[in-house]
This record gives sequence, C-alpha cells and structure tokens, in this order.
Amino acid sequence: MPSKLVNFSIGSSAGCAVALFVYYCRHWLYRHTKFMQWLYEHQRWWVLYIPFFIMIFGLWAIMPDILLALGLVSAEWTHSSAADIFFFHGYIEMLEHALPRAENRLLSIFGEASCAVIYGGCIAAYILFIRRLQKEIRGFRK
Repeated sequence: MPSKLVNFSIGSSAGCAVALFVYYCRHWLYRHTKFMQWLYEHQRWWVLYIPFFIMIFGLWAIMPDILLALGLVSAEWTHSSAADIFFFHGYIEMLEHALPRAENRLLSIFGEASCAVIYGGCIAAYILFIRRLQKEIRGFRK
C-alpha cells in the first residue's frame, strides 16, 4: 500500500522543515525565548537529535495505520476526514482507493524517493555537522 510511504514522507518533510527552521533561527530563538536558553544550558548539542524529531513527525503521519493495526480504530475512520490531522492521512487514503493501480504505483515510487532524499539529506547534513564539531574539538585541544 503506497499511502504509508507517502504519508511517512509527508510527515518527515514537515519535520525536516520545522527542524531546519529551528536550526537556522536558533540564534534569534536563543535571544528571545527561555526554552532555547534552557536547552543550550542543559544540552549544548541538541542539534544531534534532529533526525529523531523528523522520525517522530513521520510516525505521527502514519499513526492512523498504527492504530488500525492495533485494532483501536476502524478502517473507515482512517479514510475519514478526522484522520486528516495526521498530515492529510484520510485524504491520501481516499486517493489510494480512488486511483487506478498504475497511479498508486507512482505514489509509491514518489514516497520511496521522498524518504530516500529526506534521509539522505539528513545523513549528509549530520556528517557535515559532525566534521565541524570535530574541527572545533581539535581547536580546543591545541
């Protein structure tokens, strides 16, 4: 079922956008919010947790499927507009059942490609950030 991949990639994309916004606005947020001051005081390298933040957004997007698998909601509920709070899950489920099989395959390919690009980008950014930290640590040791 392609909608799981599409939902997860939409949620991950939203998480990535929020994480990038917070990361690039961190200096302004530090000056203007107590939370960022507290965060820097207690967890200096909070940026290392951004991939987990993105994963949480992705899991939020597929939460109706998780609830369905656990038997806590009905299949009709996952297709309803009430499930749209999970990054338009109900709308995507409706599209999945309304579109022909070939177009469902295109949605699946889109979802897989989106997940690969998002996580590939996160890994690349992570590697660059860790290299920058290594240079800073070498500078402190001298």
